[in-house]
Amino acid sequence: HLTVELVTETGTIAPSHDFLAGLHFVLDPGWHVYWINAGDAGLPPRVDWQLPSGITAGELQFPIPHRLPLGPLMDFGYQHDVAFPIQLTAAPSLKPGPIHLDAKIDWLVCREVCIPGKAHLGLNLTVAPGGTVSAQPTGVLGQALTLIPKPLPPQMQFTAMGGKSDFVVTLTTGNRETKAEFYPLDQEQISNPAEQIAEPLPNGVRLSIQRAPELTKLPAQLHGV
Repeated sequence: HLTVELVTETGTIAPSHDFLAGLHFVLDPGWHVYWINAGDAGLPPRVDWQLPSGITAGELQFPIPHRLPLGPLMDFGYQHDVAFPIQLTAAPSLKPGPIHLDAKIDWLVCREVCIPGKAHLGLNLTVAPGGTVSAQPTGVLGQALTLIPKPLPPQMQFTAMGGKSDFVVTLTTGNRETKAEFYPLDQEQISNPAEQIAEPLPNGVRLSIQRAPELTKLPAQLHGV
């Protein structure tokens, strides 16, 4: 119910430079894969690298997800197609010539049922002292980078208050906002299927979010997107 490809922004890399790779999933209609917090069911994709000496890989980066109803449940994830960027670093000691990137991928793809999948992917690159990487990646990786959540700018503020049955979170942006959604990075904090009620404010937005029934004690902090 999907295809997955290991992609990079360039076929030639240079020692002492970072470069971008990623996993590009294309899904059959109605099927989805998962965000880092899958919601009520599921698991996010996972990559296990076998890399040549001198190449190191960062963490899988997850674009902004969508709410995906599944019967009485709510998943967080992606339909149609999605790319997960990964930053790799080439050490100064990397010698010129061909290298091979090797990755074992695991995922869970769901519709009414969930099906585990796996693939063994490889990619050939060339190390060259004059290798360059574009300042602004294009294609699926460039688009995915624009969707990676970023830390809140210093001029904006986010506050959260916990009640007996809900969280009230306020985002101050300086502008009137009419739409907002909150995705928790920690599980079992909010009721994932419950409607999130957005109240526009002159300088931002306020969201009322139902607490998870199993959350008996308020967390010290609320982490999310």
